[in-house]
Amino acid sequence: MNFTKAVIRTLENWNDDDLKEACSYHLERGPEPIRQSLVGGYNLFDKVLLPPKLPITLEALGAQQDRWLAPLSDKASRPKYIGSWNATAMFMAALFAQPELAKIQRKPRPVLPPGGPVFSGLRMLADAHILLNQPDGGALDDAPLELGVLFINNQLLATLCEFMSDGCLLDVHSGVYMLGTRHPNSASW
Repeated sequence: MNFTKAVIRTLENWNDDDLKEACSYHLERGPEPIRQSLVGGYNLFDKVLLPPKLPITLEALGAQQDRWLAPLSDKASRPKYIGSWNATAMFMAALFAQPELAKIQRKPRPVLPPGGPVFSGLRMLADAHILLNQPDGGALDDAPLELGVLFINNQLLATLCEFMSDGCLLDVHSGVYMLGTRHPNSASW
């Protein structure tokens, strides 16, 4: 919680004290990924003004995500450490905040984060021949953002959504994430 508070304070009013506190919560990769993520996020929020209220339709949320992703498509000016997860997670959070909207999403607009455990879970499902194609990208979310990977892996999630009569893309994403964590207790979940 203290990390999240320090991040919010840093992004709201850039200052060295809150940045230093946020970076103090680093794990094995050190403080630099946190620092660069915050620098990139701050600069991106400066370039792209998002509406003060959450969009209430999938189309509007997808349009805002398109605006957010546009500056990230330029490899020369893309901030460091803004990979697929950092580029898309706030739109997933917007869906979690609006469960009635989330439950009607069965296609990837907006796209959801495709890396990390989601990539691993998709790969396991492809290896088991549940999915016809392997996911694109990698298991670590430390690579530069590749927009094609977002759409390829989200289409795989949409394919899985077709197997469910009452599920949504966010349900599938959460389930694939849990599968991909390979947490020791996952066999009993």
